[in-house]
Amino acid sequence: MKKPLSMLAAAATITLALQPIPASGSTTGHRKSPSECDSIKDKSAAIRDFAEYVSSKWKLSIKTQDYEMRPFDAGCVIQPKGATPVTAQGDPNSAGGSITVSAVETAPPPETPPSGGAAIQQEATWSEPTCRETFDSAGIGKMRACGQWGRMDYEGATHINYAFRSYASCGAREGGPIATYVSECYVETDPLSPTSTTLVWNDWSPKSTAEFNPCGSLGLNLGVGPVSASYTVNTCEKLIPAWGTYAPDFRATWKGKSYFAEDVRETAAMVGFWSQGTGSPSIYYRHGYTVAVGPPAR
Repeated sequence: MKKPLSMLAAAATITLALQPIPASGSTTGHRKSPSECDSIKDKSAAIRDFAEYVSSKWKLSIKTQDYEMRPFDAGCVIQPKGATPVTAQGDPNSAGGSITVSAVETAPPPETPPSGGAAIQQEATWSEPTCRETFDSAGIGKMRACGQWGRMDYEGATHINYAFRSYASCGAREGGPIATYVSECYVETDPLSPTSTTLVWNDWSPKSTAEFNPCGSLGLNLGVGPVSASYTVNTCEKLIPAWGTYAPDFRATWKGKSYFAEDVRETAAMVGFWSQGTGSPSIYYRHGYTVAVGPPAR
């Protein structure tokens, strides 16, 4: 059912984002309320629906038996079993509320040496993705997102070239409150230390802001040596990239207005880098969405 139109306007803004979780035992003001997951009668079916969405939308495969639905103070999340629990800070029913998730991703161990025996390839190879579906207890929005490690090896490379690609869709929830909408969503990668020089940039995409009227497609491309990776994101309004000095500090943000449940919006990003350290590198992977209060543009 579509939300009724309303001319109600307010200056309230709610941010829901993936950030590092507070230390264990933190007493940050969490709102205690019935679990949003309790409204989902068939949780197994919801997980299957999520897996089918990931498969049809991004052509990725996740195993439903490896995923679970977990409540948190400000909503509900479908995520891999054993993953870090979601922690809420603030209240999604008031201005400034946020949802935070810890998502430290570690690259799979190398199967080939960085040089000599490295396979010649023309396209990046990708590992199994990590995916989440998050929705808030205010009933306003939801977000589905996947992150995936890749390798961009080629004959004669002097180090292992890593890639990480992020996909996400976000939008208003079916039957959500009147005069509320999703105004932005993003995917983001960061080094574990803000000034770490262990990881070194190879490439990133997108490289510039793209504007659509109202919707369109944007090709993402990543390359190192003879190896490339590509993806096409279909979205609307505006997609804005931002990056930092230290790899893989990158964010791709969709900005616009999703008032109705069918107004699904997308964002995506790809980053490429190599490691000066030993062992498999780890990075922060974040994604989130912002909702606002006000009338639709229609």
